[in-house]
Amino acid sequence: MGTPADLLVAIPTTTPKPSWTIKLADVVHAPDLKQGILPGSVEDRAFALAYPAHPDPAGPGTSWVYSFNPRTGAILFNGVELSGSVAGCYINGPNQLTCLGRQNAAAADSHPWAWVLDSHNGKVTYNGPTDIVNGDAMSVYKVGHYPVVAVPGTGWYGIGSSGEKTWFVPGSGKASDDTFWSRDIAPQRLVVGDRPDGTYLVYSVSDGAVVVDKLTARPWVYDGGFAVPGRSASDPEGRITFYDNTGKELSHFTVGVGRGAWQVISRGALLVVQYGDPKAPDQMRWLVFDATGKKITDLPTQGEPSKTRAVIIGDKLYVSDTVGIENTAKENPWKQIDLATASILRTCADLNLRGYVASDGKTILSGIMGEAGHITENAVDPSSCQTLWSMDSRDGGVVKVNTSLVQYSDSQLNGVES
Repeated sequence: MGTPADLLVAIPTTTPKPSWTIKLADVVHAPDLKQGILPGSVEDRAFALAYPAHPDPAGPGTSWVYSFNPRTGAILFNGVELSGSVAGCYINGPNQLTCLGRQNAAAADSHPWAWVLDSHNGKVTYNGPTDIVNGDAMSVYKVGHYPVVAVPGTGWYGIGSSGEKTWFVPGSGKASDDTFWSRDIAPQRLVVGDRPDGTYLVYSVSDGAVVVDKLTARPWVYDGGFAVPGRSASDPEGRITFYDNTGKELSHFTVGVGRGAWQVISRGALLVVQYGDPKAPDQMRWLVFDATGKKITDLPTQGEPSKTRAVIIGDKLYVSDTVGIENTAKENPWKQIDLATASILRTCADLNLRGYVASDGKTILSGIMGEAGHITENAVDPSSCQTLWSMDSRDGGVVKVNTSLVQYSDSQLNGVES
């Protein structure tokens, strides 16, 4: 229930010290650089992109990619030089990194370019032209362990070993990344797309396989599968049908004749829906389901789905209906609800869950951006709403990488001791 135990992150109860340090100057031998950690990882293989802090607008540009173990700080491969203007790099399955950009952004006739690396050893397996350009005509975004190319009015493509478009799913081509997919669960595998005729489909980002097609209602994707709500006269009972990742039907839940259901959370952890209470026509309730369609909790509504912010962390549901700016020091109360019992627990004022980083099920680590632009990481015990410790990350922050915490800055990475 909630966060899988094997994906929990150990969070110290006192201010942590670095468990390891990687200095950018030790892995890339070039002056005046900055770096960023690539989103995601392949288990304990993480990656960072280094680039000039003050690039020459008239030059071709150069970037470097290196790999490290976020748990131990071991360097898995040193900086690999990519000559050209790199716009972005993506994990592309278990064995590849794909970087896209231009051969020389300063040149008028610069070609779109791709660099493909073996993600185990950093060997460049392709360095050449591509027909993929991240811009107005198409966009490239990350879903789980794969990049997806969206072409408006056409559909979606995968990217192959030579930087080329591979599998193709026809549809609207609307971009839909995994920005809001919870980092406390497995990477996203399925995506919902729509067709010009108003129907919906679900496809796999690993190979473009269409799992289900021609749905009249928009499906809800979550870790372990997806659900389809009844939305037509052919389903008068108002059923929700649950499927696994392959499209195999698992179970049904009957909402009630003439009653609809609306998704409350779209972060992938569990399915939370709002529906009309059959015993009280004017009242709404929330239902929480696991991936098989088993009902976990039934509780009174905590607000309108379009206005309520809800997050599942560990074995609790956190809900806030306060209007305001979350990622600041302003108060934003978050009510806690026990998923197993539906009991209403404490309400905490300053969790700032839009800046959520990670949790071990007992302590929540989140970041607050101050007026100077610096991020302060706060570890909060939600059982008491007390802040256990704070840490100034200055020009960086703290991110969860697999099951470890890494503090990053322009020039250095630190492991956060557990």
